[in-house]
Amino acid sequence: MHQGFTSLPPELLLIVAECTDQNTLCSLLRTKKPIHFLLWPVLYKREISRRHAVGLIRSIRLGCGTAVSKFIAAGADINARIETGDCEEFTGYTYPLATAVVRNQKAIVGLLLQHGADVNAKIDGFLCYTVLADRIHPWAGVLSNTPLTVAVAMGYVDLAVALAQKLEDPNTVVSIVLLSDYTALEQAARCLRPQVVRQLLERGADPNKRRPGNVTLLHALLEDPDLPSYVGALEDGESIFAEVIMELLQHGADPFVEKACEDHGDEDWTKCELECNLTACSLGAHSPYAAVRRHFRSVSHRQACKKLACRETRYFNMEWRQS
Repeated sequence: MHQGFTSLPPELLLIVAECTDQNTLCSLLRTKKPIHFLLWPVLYKREISRRHAVGLIRSIRLGCGTAVSKFIAAGADINARIETGDCEEFTGYTYPLATAVVRNQKAIVGLLLQHGADVNAKIDGFLCYTVLADRIHPWAGVLSNTPLTVAVAMGYVDLAVALAQKLEDPNTVVSIVLLSDYTALEQAARCLRPQVVRQLLERGADPNKRRPGNVTLLHALLEDPDLPSYVGALEDGESIFAEVIMELLQHGADPFVEKACEDHGDEDWTKCELECNLTACSLGAHSPYAAVRRHFRSVSHRQACKKLACRETRYFNMEWRQS
């Protein structure tokens, strides 16, 4: 049958292939290379047309870039919300790009981005696959995720930088934690990913955006009571934290922005200034990390010093990285 079939004109081959069942079609694809190249679009289009098509997701999980390319060529919607029926990436549903990021499939992520995959696609489901990875940041346990938040939380820095480059608005909200919105910059900083922080700042992310409580990102990082435990769990965590702070300062974060005090209010501002650490600079001067503490104390000195040489360099100490 196959021998007679392969002698048919290509137009007839396609018509016959579209009318065959799945097993016969797969059998025909294995006959000859020319037949395979002619008929594979029929197989992939048939998979795409299924009600719960998971062929693309399975190809991504296996790291099969060739199959992913064929799905794209056959017209697969790479921004389609896909319910896989399992919980290997997220509870509920996933997107092709999100699955590729969870699996750290760099080549496939690049391929999907090249064809317009949405880096802001939100998934209201817990990230499941990461329970097997002990190195991840607790941020991976939040309910709302995007491909970028997954890459940042899991420490896939190269992927996170590539995704950050595709953000139309670097100040966009990427996650919601305990009813609070977080931008990509805020998440990258809290997860201690200095390379991602730098990329977002270079794209125009605002380091001085006010958060609830009238605090900036510098304030939030320097007074976060939970961050030291994560810093201590990382190899060289103290220097990574210092690098994140320095990236923010180098890209315009203002260490002298005043924080509103909920205890004393505006009427007792002088007392707050002395006792409540209203600026990031005063918070940093009491940091548990020596490099951060030295830098902000030096910044405080240069801010108050009347010497011109000190005041001209009050925002940035060039000796930071050497200290």
